[in-house]
Amino acid sequence: MKKLIKWLFGTILVMALVLVAAVILLPRFFDPNEHKTEIEQLISQQVGRPVSLAGPIEWQVFPWLALSFHDVTIANAPGFSGDHLARAETLSARVKIMPLLKKQIRVGTVAARSADINLQVARDGRSNWQGIVDALASDTGAQDNTSAGAGPNIRISGIEITDAAIHYHDQAAAIRAELQETNLSTSRIEAGQPVDVRLDTTVALPDYGFSGALEGRILLAHVLDSADMTADIKKLTLDGQLKNGTSLIPVNLSLTQPAHLDFGQSRLDFPDIRLQLANAEVRATAQGHWSGAGNYAGTIQTKDINLRDFLSTTGGAPLAFANAEAMSRFSVQTPWRLQGSRLQLSDIQAQLDKTRLSGKLDFSDINQLSGQFELTMDTLNADDYFPVDNPESASHEATTTNTASGALNFGHLNGQMTINTLQVAGARFENTRLKIVTNGGRLRITPMRADFYQGLLNTQVLVDANAPRNKVTLESRAENIQVGPLLADVAGDQWLTGLGELTLNVAIDDPFAPKPLKTAHGTVAYELNDGAFYGVDILATIKQALDTLQQLRATNKTGDAPAAGVSGTDKKTEFAQIRFIGDINQGILASRELALITPFLTVGGQIRIDLDAMTIDGSIAPTLTHLPDDWVDPKYRQLLNVPIPVRLSGPLTAPSVRIDVAKLLLTTQKARIDKKKKALEKKLIGRLLGEDDKESSANEKENNGNESTGQPKKADQTNEEKPQSTEDKLKKKLLQGLFGDD
Repeated sequence: MKKLIKWLFGTILVMALVLVAAVILLPRFFDPNEHKTEIEQLISQQVGRPVSLAGPIEWQVFPWLALSFHDVTIANAPGFSGDHLARAETLSARVKIMPLLKKQIRVGTVAARSADINLQVARDGRSNWQGIVDALASDTGAQDNTSAGAGPNIRISGIEITDAAIHYHDQAAAIRAELQETNLSTSRIEAGQPVDVRLDTTVALPDYGFSGALEGRILLAHVLDSADMTADIKKLTLDGQLKNGTSLIPVNLSLTQPAHLDFGQSRLDFPDIRLQLANAEVRATAQGHWSGAGNYAGTIQTKDINLRDFLSTTGGAPLAFANAEAMSRFSVQTPWRLQGSRLQLSDIQAQLDKTRLSGKLDFSDINQLSGQFELTMDTLNADDYFPVDNPESASHEATTTNTASGALNFGHLNGQMTINTLQVAGARFENTRLKIVTNGGRLRITPMRADFYQGLLNTQVLVDANAPRNKVTLESRAENIQVGPLLADVAGDQWLTGLGELTLNVAIDDPFAPKPLKTAHGTVAYELNDGAFYGVDILATIKQALDTLQQLRATNKTGDAPAAGVSGTDKKTEFAQIRFIGDINQGILASRELALITPFLTVGGQIRIDLDAMTIDGSIAPTLTHLPDDWVDPKYRQLLNVPIPVRLSGPLTAPSVRIDVAKLLLTTQKARIDKKKKALEKKLIGRLLGEDDKESSANEKENNGNESTGQPKKADQTNEEKPQSTEDKLKKKLLQGLFGDD
């Protein structure tokens, strides 16, 4: 026993002496910098990638075997941009020597300072770090196969990374991220014990204009075990802002429940994600796996959001709508699935104010906005959402640049939308069905059908943002429309009734111009049958015209007379038909045909309507064709078949209506003008034939005097006419022919 004890002590003493000698002698006789090439090759073989140690190597032997590398570079994989995968200013680690004798590996803190890491994913899914992972896994597998039983007992005090920069670019997912000032630290790492990881960094997403601070706490399991490593994300907060023009929108992302990652199965489970964007809060869940192109699913749900305030904040200017409460309440919930670039929303349930929306979306390629959709709304009052003038908003628009129409991209969508009840400008559309197809800068709604006041409305709309002109075209036809109820809804008064048809073909060259209607052109055709005007009596207007005419004759005045005093709720004008055909050119609608047919009169005329200013200018001419039975006064017969000129001007909704009395007098005095014309012709012919002007003047004066006294001429007062020669008769006949007389 004593010999055994003595041998053991002797052995320990020898080993101690060897260790002391190594501590004293190795630093004196061995310099690792002289073997840098061999060390670089050894590390390169382990990681499967060329490694460069450009800086000095520092080391010590006891009680730790410590190494510090400076200016370390790991080369990038072939086919990826950049010359390095990772670069660090300092990389250091140390191992205790004595535990190695017991097959115990005790590693101190592994530290990396001022590292620059460049991570990339190619379009085919390859990454520039996968080769290193495969090399390390292969080496670990070989060690496991050659070892009997459990592997060596390893314990690492921790990992510490300070002031690192990580650049991530995933071409397959079209994601770029920059992590700066990254600090990471871990607790002790050993088999059978979880590892607490703490991370803080600043994150930037350049393509989305986002930057913010990220903090996380993660609990890793099976780091040194043979089992697959997992991670429980205990805390994750991302607090930053999103830049939109000159506006900065606050963003906060956090987990309300721990999330779980399984690296062996490439699976994730996020039971509750909370996103706060400006005043909007979104809650979501996500489950799935990230292997291959990825396959994820979950739900999205929002609380009631004041969408008006949200758009005002994100758009940079306050919004105002016709209804002050419009867009004050919005919510949505739907399941979702993302497989590669395919996004499916299979059961959308949303509400905007009083409007409920349901349906589904299936984007085959979310990056290209390609796919199909089917949506249904119950009731939508579009009038509530018409914008109203807002000086602050107008000021904001004046300082921003308009979006170029050619930059518009509607994606590649094909779908349909159904709106059970739609109200626009007071008009109600029932069972509206729209088929929508987009292709890049082109959007087509064809056809749009709706039940419209007991008739049918069929409309097609085409938007081509890249066209040099006709960027928006509209083709619409309405059949068998009851105009009375339509006007009651639109204008609040059923002042016109009848069964109508409308055909509209209009194009707008530049819908993005300050006054887009100024670039409109096309045709309009309208016909209304078997109806009546309420509040207007055109026959009473004609009576007024005759009374005004007689008054002006008595005073020898001409001018315009207002057509007033003939309206009222008890007045109406029945008609058989109204026809209107017009052309639109540069926003001006000019009538090509205008006709009103009633049992007693017809109306024609020409008008011009400025669609941008909503003003009217022109004239119409009611013509009395028959006299009503109660028009017994003979004076009314003077207006039979005589067009009564009426001038229209001013706002389209309340035009000024005036009778052009000068034209009316000219028309009604035609017989007297013809009589005067005959007398002048006779006098001129007499002068041309050499008649005595004095005699003619005396006769004319005598005739006028007799006319004024009302007494007939006496025979002895009449001068005998001189006999005319044959030559004079021929001259007179020739001159009368020149004046058109028989």
